[in-house]
Amino acid sequence: MSVRGAVVTGVGRRRGIGAAVCRALVRDGWGVVASGWPPYDRDESWTDAERDALDPLITELSGSGRF
Repeated sequence: MSVRGAVVTGVGRRRGIGAAVCRALVRDGWGVVASGWPPYDRDESWTDAERDALDPLITELSGSGRF
């Protein structure tokens, strides 16, 4: 049995590309570790980063046993 895993960085929004990548990998059976840097995202004017965006994503994907 082969185990596939990925680290996804830059997860600052639930509807951003980092979250989408996490969802796709989990759906395809990958184990996923996600990270973001909320203080940085909140200070940037170009981003619509959400406060504590990782918490809802973790809740959403944790039932898979792969996140």
